[in-house]
Order: sequence, then C-alpha cells, then structure tokens
Amino acid sequence: MVLRAIAAVMVLLSAAPQSVAAGGGPVVLYYVQRPPFMGRDAKDNLAGVLIPPVAAAFAKAGIPVVWSEASPLRQVTIIQSNAVRACSIGRYKTPERAAFAKFSVPYYQDSSWVGLTNVAFNAADHVRAADLMADPHVTVLIKDDIKFGPYVDNLIAHMKARRVGSASDYDQLIRMIQARRADFTLISGEEETYYRDKLGLTDKDFKIIHFSDMPAGEKRYLMCSKLVEDAEMERINAGLLK
Repeated sequence: MVLRAIAAVMVLLSAAPQSVAAGGGPVVLYYVQRPPFMGRDAKDNLAGVLIPPVAAAFAKAGIPVVWSEASPLRQVTIIQSNAVRACSIGRYKTPERAAFAKFSVPYYQDSSWVGLTNVAFNAADHVRAADLMADPHVTVLIKDDIKFGPYVDNLIAHMKARRVGSASDYDQLIRMIQARRADFTLISGEEETYYRDKLGLTDKDFKIIHFSDMPAGEKRYLMCSKLVEDAEMERINAGLLK
C-alpha cells in the first residue's frame, strides 16, 4: 500500500512543472468541468462563476498561476501530498480537509439544493428532504463524485430510500430522471437554471421541489497545499474579499 501511494504521488509530480513542485514560481489552480460553476466553454475559455474571483485575486497578489483540469479525487490527492504548490478552487471546507490543507476565506455561497423530479412523481413542493430520503418506496439518483454539505451528506449516508448512483454530468442525470429511472435527484439552483436553458426544458419536462428542511447553500473556498505560503494566502484572501 505504501509503495502504491508513493508511486501515485510520483505520477502526479511528473505532470507538474518543476518550479511548481520544487517551491516558488506559479501555483497550479485545479478545476473541474462543472458548469455553471467552473470549466471550459465551447471556445475553450475558462468560464463559470467561481473562476473570475480567483483569477483576479491571484493577479492582485502578484502570484503567477497555471490552470489545470483534474477530477475532484485527484485534486484532493495532490493537495494532501503537499508536494506541489497548488490550490483546488470552489471547495467545501471540512474538518478532515482542514487537517492537511490551507483554506482561503469563503468567496462564494451556493444556492440551496433542490429536488429535480420526473413529472409522474407525486411529492408536494416544500416537502422535507429527510422524509423523502427515509421512504423505502422512493428512488433517489445521487451524483457520486460531489459533496452536498454536512446535512445532505448525512441524509444520504442514513437514507432508507433506494439509491441509484452515477458520476455522469447533470445533463445525463436529468435525462435519467425524465426516463423515470429514479424519482428525483439533487441539484443546485444554479445548475437547474443552467441545464434548463442548455437542454431547452420547461416545467412540462420535470418538476422542482424546494425542500422545507434544506439549509442555506454551502460556502466555497480555495483549498491549497501547505507549500503555498501563509503570506501568499493573506494576499490571496485580500483579493478575494474585494
């Protein structure tokens, strides 16, 4: 296990510029393809609500950056290895992550999670998410590769509803809901609006549940390796707060 872990880190480092791995120089900013939060648009330009504040903060701080796409799990592995000057953008802050990473000030807050259901699913708006998750007759489609925040993650961990997992993008998950492979999926308000427009959908194609027990959306941070110096984090935070 130890040898495999070391080998995995070496593979990650081999893909990073030497100045980034050795200290000093640019910071690698990792993102995922998850519109409308972040990613590349049709013209291969960086886009999304989480990108401009970070780009502006690093520019103001005078810290050069290299943008790189990587899966969420790979980003955590890189940051935890603490062998590369790197930050993962738009992350939720948890005690587990705070043990191995430096976090910026929060610079964005998501809207609350809503339920996107097929038109045949008989559930009232403003029902409690906890009640649906506890119903063994309900089937929930869960996007496997993201965190939902402490409240929802706890509901998912203990739910009695049937679970269908998928790492597909939300456009595919929405099609699965329309095909009635599950009763509903959880989606952020931002993504519901984005995919409604992208796919040309209307209220006749699906329904939205605004859960009465859903807390406010989670705050998002930069999660950085400890090779990013404290003085640099202070300058980055100053830029994010503007």
